[in-house]
Amino acid sequence: MKKYIQEHKYVLLVLYVPVYLIWFALAEHMVPTTDGCWVSYLPLDDKIPFLPGFILAYVLWYPFLIFPVVVMLLKNDRRAFIRYGAFIIAGFSISLTICMIWPNCQLLRPAVVDTSNLCGWLVNAIYTADTPTNVLPSMHVVGCMGVLAAVFDSQYLKKARIPSVIVAATICAATVFVKQHSILDVFAALALSLVLYLVIYVAAPMRYFALFVAFSPGICYNSSHYARRNARGRNHFMKHEPKPPRRKLRDLGPIIRRRPAVFAVYLVLRLIVIAVMVMTVIHKDYESTFVCVLVLILFMLPRFVERNFRIELPSTLEIIILVFIFAAEILGELKSYFITYPHWDTALHTTTGFISAAFGFALVDLLNRNKPQQFKLSPVFLALVAFCFSMTVGVLWEFFEFSMDYLFHMDMQKDTVIHAFASVTLDPTNSNIPIYIDNITDVAVNGQSLGLDGYLDIGLYDTMEDLFVNFIGALTFSIIGYFSAKSGKNKIAKQFVPVVLPEETADAAPEETPEATE
Repeated sequence: MKKYIQEHKYVLLVLYVPVYLIWFALAEHMVPTTDGCWVSYLPLDDKIPFLPGFILAYVLWYPFLIFPVVVMLLKNDRRAFIRYGAFIIAGFSISLTICMIWPNCQLLRPAVVDTSNLCGWLVNAIYTADTPTNVLPSMHVVGCMGVLAAVFDSQYLKKARIPSVIVAATICAATVFVKQHSILDVFAALALSLVLYLVIYVAAPMRYFALFVAFSPGICYNSSHYARRNARGRNHFMKHEPKPPRRKLRDLGPIIRRRPAVFAVYLVLRLIVIAVMVMTVIHKDYESTFVCVLVLILFMLPRFVERNFRIELPSTLEIIILVFIFAAEILGELKSYFITYPHWDTALHTTTGFISAAFGFALVDLLNRNKPQQFKLSPVFLALVAFCFSMTVGVLWEFFEFSMDYLFHMDMQKDTVIHAFASVTLDPTNSNIPIYIDNITDVAVNGQSLGLDGYLDIGLYDTMEDLFVNFIGALTFSIIGYFSAKSGKNKIAKQFVPVVLPEETADAAPEETPEATE
């Protein structure tokens, strides 16, 4: 399998499937009901009957999307596969972004569905699983148009053209006959599909697709491109080449192929944050807007570290950092995941310990760069440095949380309801004997019950839990780092351990022209 992927890297486009599923679930979570949504509707919708039998065509959409993929993989039709993947990725991503920026819904579903037959049961199941929100443009229609474009593009699918047209038309009709979409959603999807077809299949496909996916400045993985060049002694790229946003469009292709996973994660997360930011501006929630701007800046942090400290981050570690930033600020703070999911904060602090230990592992090499007296540490002590560095970062963060709570009356150290504690303050004899109180069912402040069904601990349990899980994360990476330093051949470790590039290699080679480096 590994050899097949190395020879057919375009197959990695299928990794968009889990990204799409997570993104769709997030969009559904952000818009759970039709309240406050823009209603997609045309008078023509009232004249379209509800026909439950079309649900069979509606669910046919899923194998219909997979059909071209199977044929192209079996026939090794690389060119058609990439174009089809670009159409689907761009179409679904744009559709989801529109839905997140502009929450929309439809109110066309019948109040009661007869579930005594198979079709009615399927309709009810679809209604239950999929809310009547995020409907414009219809991704069912976009997907069908993508399949048609692929069928007419691939030489191996010529015989399937007429059947595909019939199936696609039936599925598109099914979206309105089962009242999953307004006819307006269909028109919007057709318009979007036309634009995508012109961009991807008609006008210099790869160049324009690269323009779409690289629209925002500061693509994080560009740093590794610079780092690899500097490692070979080409520091002119750092000093004389324009900043990454000004790079020629044709240079984006090799960059995308070099680190496709990092690129995909960065792009998707950035699109989501931009969509959320626009929504916060519309709702005049400027504090949340500031958080979104901060997240967009933090997304460039890996690139900043790589370029300024000459540290090359492995793709896996870089993805973890990007997802961590998104999970902490967008999901944790803006979407209140810290409250909704009690263990969300615990998972993030564990990740913090892991990431901090990764940078602590590279700290020794960073300090040794261009130093006449260098540290020579065994793998055990190197792992210990990484562990101690991570724990120090964790402690400093808890200091910060306490300071914000004490000075600005915030609640970064989340409170915990407990039912027992011991305290020497309650000892009537002042003998420094802890008095244990259990089965606490209520607490009153100024004579008023708080209704918490227990005692309110203000931060201690949260702080100690954060430090403990930070310890687990730091220990995990330290073990990985130990085996990496000991053998130097650990494939798992190489996915997480940053590489510090020696400074002297930057001057090892003479100046070259930018054209010569290509």
